Amino acid sequence: MTQENNPAQNSAPQEDKPSTQDPKSQEKKPTGDEVRSEEAKFFEKEPPPIKYFKLFKFATRKEKLLMFAGFLASAINGLALPMFALVFGRLTQEFSQEDNDLVEQAE
Repeated sequence: MTQENNPAQNSAPQEDKPSTQDPKSQEKKPTGDEVRSEEAKFFEKEPPPIKYFKLFKFATRKEKLLMFAGFLASAINGLALPMFALVFGRLTQEFSQEDNDLVEQAE
């Protein structure tokens, strides 16, 4: 027997026959640029506007408490500089006032 006549020994794949695979596997797979353009189309859509307090819909009680504490701390920190400016302004004003009694005593 020759090797050409024996199909069991002829294990070379035949490329002439159409494949019997699933038609989905024959579909063209998207390239990287095509995938990025699809993602860009998805992210270009602007989400619908929502009300501010709906942002906290899924926040737990602990998270809301921590957000309030952070708000309070930031408000106190924001008030510190104006309060310092007022105190420092009054302090410098006290040192710069002319004391007439001392001037009269020195004469």
